[in-house]
Amino acid sequence: MNIVFVYGHMFNVQTWTRACAMLREDGIELVLFSQQQSAEKAMAFVENESVDIFIGQFFHDFPCYAELLECSEKARMRVGLGWDMPPGFSTFS
Repeated sequence: MNIVFVYGHMFNVQTWTRACAMLREDGIELVLFSQQQSAEKAMAFVENESVDIFIGQFFHDFPCYAELLECSEKARMRVGLGWDMPPGFSTFS
């Protein structure tokens, strides 16, 4: 299972890196991308990989907001976090 998480403001990179490693042991690949620094890389990943869940916590005044929204539609399911995610973005119940 591939999960992509594009974040606008990261909480603790070390904690999330450890979480990624723990999930990987169970066959779940969680890949983190910063909207400010890696939006293009996130979109390339989604374009080239099968993404099961796209988690978005990004902001309209950061790079590639509209492009990330469009790109996220390629994932099987989406989860939107935060105020700048449009209504109806989340498809994951």
